[in-house]
Formats: sequence, structure tokens, C-alpha cells
Amino acid sequence: MLPLAMILFQEKLTSHSIAAAVLGFIGVLIVVKPTQINWAAIAALVVALTMAVNNLLVRKLPQHHNVFQTLMLTNLVGIPAAFGLALWEGKPWDWSPMLTATGSNTFILIYAGICVLVYRAIEASKISSAEYTGLLGAVVVGVLWFDEIPDLSLAIGSSLIIIPLIWLAKVEAKIKQTSKII
Repeated sequence: MLPLAMILFQEKLTSHSIAAAVLGFIGVLIVVKPTQINWAAIAALVVALTMAVNNLLVRKLPQHHNVFQTLMLTNLVGIPAAFGLALWEGKPWDWSPMLTATGSNTFILIYAGICVLVYRAIEASKISSAEYTGLLGAVVVGVLWFDEIPDLSLAIGSSLIIIPLIWLAKVEAKIKQTSKII
């Protein structure tokens, strides 16, 4: 997201925000433990890229649109692609996962609404590293619903996600305080 923010909006990146983003990404890799590149890994990369572009391009939408209108517009764009993929799969329609899908989509819409508000208000370089914390939520779901057992790599990766965010917040608060004095 940082390179895209720099290109699309001429955001100034600090060495601190770049360091936090790189350390957070390393933490994600440690938690996820990618062992091979396959279609699932490529699909995850494409999803991450499209989410980054979507979050950044929210600023290009008219400011008079409220969050509901923005979510409606962004979801309407995705419907033809989803419908095309469903047709391509060629399987009979199955209503059984509808409750799970509805619950999942509700949480996704809440997340997307928060992203709309935040990315309109704050530079992407200030918040992009915080996006990595969503992975920690996935870990909690894995522990609670799938009886996964956290290991040392989870602790190390989580630390590389969270500690740089705390450090970045402290550094930026100190810079802001110093600039007020001057």
C-alpha cells in the first residue's frame, strides 16, 4: 500500500513508516509460514493488492457520499465478477452456507466501512501497517473455532506486527510534539 500511496497521492513516506511496514510484513510471513507458491497463494496476493487499491481509491470518490453509498458502489462493482466466477465454476446452487456467508459478509462490510472512514481522513502511510493486525484476528478465530494451537512462530510474528506499530505511534507523537514546540 505504501508504494501505491506514494504514486497515487504523492504521500511522503518516512523511514519510520517504511520500517514498521517491512517489519509487519515479515511478521505476517512468519505467522502464515508460506511454504510454496500455488494458486491459493497467488489468489491471496491478488486479494491483498485489490484491497490496497480499493482502500486507497476511496479518496477519489466524491466526499459527499456517505459510508453506505460508498460501500454500495464498491460492492456493486464486484457483483458481475462474482457472478461470472460462479457461472464458470458450473456447480449447482447450494443454500447451505448462506448463514455463514451472511455473517462473514456482515463483518467484512463493517471492516470496509471503517476503512472508508479512516482512509478518507488519514494518510495511508500512517495506518497501512495497522492492517496487518487483522491477521491476528484470524489467529484468534483459528484458536477458538478450529482448536489450533499457537506456537513460537506466532508469538514472534505477532511481535513483529504489533511492536513496530507501537514504536511508530511513539515516534510520530514525539515528532508532532517537537513540531509544536518549534
